[in-house]
Amino acid sequence: MAPTNPNYSENIQELKMTIMSHASRSHGMRLKDLKYRINDLWEALLNERFVFSFRSALEISAYRRLEIQYSKWSWRLRCAMMETENKLHNNIEHEAIHEVEETDLHRELKKTSEEVEKSMSEFFEEDRDADILIQWKTSFEIKIKELRENIMRETKRKLNKIIQQRDLKKKIDAQRTPHENTLYEKSKELALKLKDKSNDEEILKKEFDWFWEQCVKKVIRDTPAIRDIDIMRDKKISTNSPDETDVIPERKDQIRLVLLGETGSGKSVTGNTSIGLRVSVRNYNENQ
Repeated sequence: MAPTNPNYSENIQELKMTIMSHASRSHGMRLKDLKYRINDLWEALLNERFVFSFRSALEISAYRRLEIQYSKWSWRLRCAMMETENKLHNNIEHEAIHEVEETDLHRELKKTSEEVEKSMSEFFEEDRDADILIQWKTSFEIKIKELRENIMRETKRKLNKIIQQRDLKKKIDAQRTPHENTLYEKSKELALKLKDKSNDEEILKKEFDWFWEQCVKKVIRDTPAIRDIDIMRDKKISTNSPDETDVIPERKDQIRLVLLGETGSGKSVTGNTSIGLRVSVRNYNENQ
């Protein structure tokens, strides 16, 4: 029989104090958690991997709770930024803003960012597995910071793009009247050119369609494209001005009617474009 170890009692007492010390720092355990740990302990004993399996189960449980909290923190930041986007977009529409800076977005998001940081700090300090969660604290703080910077940078890009499109629309609207005047003058020149062919329906239609096609191509070529911008994934920005592609076809009939008025008929003409052009040519001949 082996001799008695003189330090046995001291070692037992030290182990007892260590266990009591760890237990005093614990926030308690639910019955469900105890059930899982006992199950992990039994499986670990069967697999002869006691320490690894037991620790792994605790870390997985803690990390899942951390992921759930991260989803809540990130959603709060995104919601706050979407509200800011809506507010700034309204200001852009009323021409109260001419450029968006990141400092503006920092200021708008400051309160929510501070609330998220406070919630993170409390979670890592007060969770029952705080000693396990501490290993991921720095990485998740960096993730939240990067998320905040990314959504601010993307919001700045979208809002400044909207400002550019707004200014471009104003520029296009300013060019609309000169374009109309040019089209009216060219249509009168075409009527003068075809005055001797006013009875040939097919020629009038062919000439006018070609003339109109060239005019439309020139307007499109000289006009910068206006793009639709989605300020949020599930919300399309509506614009007050009609789309340019809806405006161009209407001009075809307007030119015909105005041309008739300017050549002296003073009458409304119905029917296709070539008929209107033929009547215009006839009126022009009569006035001559």
